[in-house]
Amino acid sequence: MPHGKLVFVCKASINDGLGHYIRSKTLADYIVKHNDFEIEFYFISKFDLSHQEVPTAYNVDRIKSETEIQIKEQSVYVLDALLFDPSFLTKLKESGSKIISISPISNALEFADSLITRTKYINPPAPKNLTVYGGMEYSIIRSDCRRIPTEVFQRNLQENTLNIAISMGGTDPENLTLECLQKLQAIPGSVLFWVLIGEGFEHNYRELSESINANANHEIILAKTNKNMWRILSNCNLAILKGGLTSYEAAFAGLPAINILKDEDRVHLVKELKDEELCVDICMDVDSSISRMNEVLNKKDILNTVHLKSKEYFTDLPLSNVAQIIKDHV
Repeated sequence: MPHGKLVFVCKASINDGLGHYIRSKTLADYIVKHNDFEIEFYFISKFDLSHQEVPTAYNVDRIKSETEIQIKEQSVYVLDALLFDPSFLTKLKESGSKIISISPISNALEFADSLITRTKYINPPAPKNLTVYGGMEYSIIRSDCRRIPTEVFQRNLQENTLNIAISMGGTDPENLTLECLQKLQAIPGSVLFWVLIGEGFEHNYRELSESINANANHEIILAKTNKNMWRILSNCNLAILKGGLTSYEAAFAGLPAINILKDEDRVHLVKELKDEELCVDICMDVDSSISRMNEVLNKKDILNTVHLKSKEYFTDLPLSNVAQIIKDHV
């Protein structure tokens, strides 16, 4: 018989992306595999991602609102979203259940007992009664994120044509993918770009195609990816990322990245990667990221240094640390 109950509640939307769902699902899958817990999983979204799910010992219930959840007393709730219905949070707190947030930016923090997050930087400051477990040792990394062997990375780095990935997240609400494609003409020489599109991308594919056709200098491959994304990324030497979940996966895998974060209030989410030299840089817009890419292509030693530092920094799977904290709460 299971020795405890965990209830996961997460959200996904065009504006908020798919990261909350991916993070929660990764954690739930790991916990159910390594611990004897009963799990309920509620996914609040219009997106149907059931085709991505592998069979597990629990069901994923896709619902329209958290108000549909029947709150159970004396359980442990793991929450992952920017905003929850305040009435749901109030009832959850009154039930006596333990509340853990794995989202560092959320209105659930005022109600939660603990926060588990991948960075030591918390902004705005955490509520006084909140126990914070923060740092890269608490990163939630997908099981299909492949660590890049150094010999493979260095061999690819010596190629005349480098592999560079562009991935703006699962939904890319600002269509930064198109903006990146339109600016690639500024990169001299010949580069092989892998442009990865997520499940929730709802912009016009024709515009992407036209932009690719207009670029005569580079080879550009447009790919819609989900669980096999790291089969592509593991053969790249640089990635341009949105500064979310994949940014930490890149650091874990040994893939140097330039992270685009247009919102200054969210730079802290990847600041620790820059502090520890586990990414190339943090840029505030596409133009500066393209400029930084151009600089790095002329100094390949920077890419090799970031790769080697990441291999030294991560020696174990950080997900086990997150699971242990949750196990201690049950």
